[in-house]
Amino acid sequence: MGAGALALLHCHWQLPAGLTVVVPEARAGHDGRVFDKPLLHALRERDLPAFMGRIRAMGDQPLDAIRQLLLSVTLLILERGGGADREALARLYVWLVTLLTMPQRSLRRTRRVLFSAAATTFAFAGWKAAGDWPDYAALAAYHSQAGAGAAAASALSWQGVLDAYAMGAGSDWAVHFAEIVALPTAPQGFWPLWRAAKRAGAVTGGPLSWIHPLVLLRLYAP
Repeated sequence: MGAGALALLHCHWQLPAGLTVVVPEARAGHDGRVFDKPLLHALRERDLPAFMGRIRAMGDQPLDAIRQLLLSVTLLILERGGGADREALARLYVWLVTLLTMPQRSLRRTRRVLFSAAATTFAFAGWKAAGDWPDYAALAAYHSQAGAGAAAASALSWQGVLDAYAMGAGSDWAVHFAEIVALPTAPQGFWPLWRAAKRAGAVTGGPLSWIHPLVLLRLYAP
């Protein structure tokens, strides 16, 4: 993955071990069996032993583990969409973002929160890509050049989201999106997710912070 940022991000979708840019494996343990299957793969395949093995291995860094869990949930949402689980996925996403912004009183308590969050997340495990959304490689490739050319045909397309944020107009896009979706009446769960998605990039950091605004579009596209 040393071939550049784009290659790293491409690998993130094809081989989600790229998520370890958030929690380096060296900090989480050295049992190779734990890292054979990254969180996103374990969730997609509904592999509970592999999923919980990775969560336990990151127990000494529970906040970093929650960040990685949030990124996995974000990619899960983009890949499978919301469907009947839209509101539940929105609540989970908001909860994970909130956990990362709240002060944690002790390592023991934060670990308990981590395992609770992991159990809640695994309830959504096991899916196939919906097929109505570009895969991560396509999103990453577009993101690498977003804002460099003409604006996307629709501000409410995924290209429009990435262009807006690349050109520093992300806040304007978020307001425009809210005006279309939430007025006069917002769908259930919209406003908490809208606020959470706006700050999620800051609390997760790393090279994947740009994916969070896409969650709004994926779950609440008009």
